Amino acid sequence: METLVIVDFQKDFSNPKGSLYVPGAENAEQAIINYINTNHKNISDVVFTVDWHSPNHCSFKDNGGEWPIHCVQFSEGAGISDELIKICMLYNLNIKVFKKGNVDECEEYGAFEYIGTYHYGEGDADIIVNNIANKNTLRFDTANIVVCGLAGDYCVKETIKNIMQYKGPIGINIAAFKDGIASIDGGSTLNNFISENNLLVKTI
Repeated sequence: METLVIVDFQKDFSNPKGSLYVPGAENAEQAIINYINTNHKNISDVVFTVDWHSPNHCSFKDNGGEWPIHCVQFSEGAGISDELIKICMLYNLNIKVFKKGNVDECEEYGAFEYIGTYHYGEGDADIIVNNIANKNTLRFDTANIVVCGLAGDYCVKETIKNIMQYKGPIGINIAAFKDGIASIDGGSTLNNFISENNLLVKTI
């Protein structure tokens, strides 16, 4: 069994009309749908990470940051892709949502950058992480983790780096589902990262 982590597949990133649209997001979305259609019996959980910014977040240009205003809490642009939610519900997959970027003074590309503690549960595949910045707790019910989403050169890459830090008695098997990833730079940064770290690439 595996956990599918879908990074920041929110409408401000995935919709061409979104404030921070990532080119190729539509193709990545369809690839993820195809992946779930093919592998749903082997998916124990789907974790959606989401940017969850207040209007005062430091990443916004209006506040001195690098990016246009995006994924403001409870806005339409912060919503997860409807089609991805639908396919998960079709197969009755267990959906978890992990919020990030909701501390105004913290730039948080990776979903698990500000982890306070993590530990292994009693089972062989039971990994629990606690985020001190947003007070989220997330349980990975399997040590096999497949990562996809938006954008490959920022939040996907950094989330993979976050997960790679977890070392323990069972270890973690991480794979990138490249077809389900779109990048602002077209993929060069993520490809280099995958190569440098000998990361497993998952296919349908």
